[in-house]
Amino acid sequence: TTVSDMGIDVFGLNCSTGPIEMTPSVQWLDEQNEHDLLVVPNAGMPENQGGQAVYKMTPEKMSHALRDFLKQYKKVRIIGGCCGTNPLHIAALRKVIDEKDNSVEG
Repeated sequence: TTVSDMGIDVFGLNCSTGPIEMTPSVQWLDEQNEHDLLVVPNAGMPENQGGQAVYKMTPEKMSHALRDFLKQYKKVRIIGGCCGTNPLHIAALRKVIDEKDNSVEG
């Protein structure tokens, strides 16, 4: 791919979408790219409420989605949260990382 010769260590997807909408891109990159992947989605897609962007994906739903990324896509190495996430989302993602670190498949 074009980025292969740029000396990058990790290819990342950040912001713009929630994990559900990000899935096709993560899948494609996992199949095509020789680089490890970073995925940092929003807490779902924003909804306009009174002129404010509101993100409704709960920490539990987001952590389940990113757990699935880690299980399904071998090149996903870094996970996180962008817009709409809060300390509860990050704590839930930390549990996902700890579970992966303690699993047999590692």
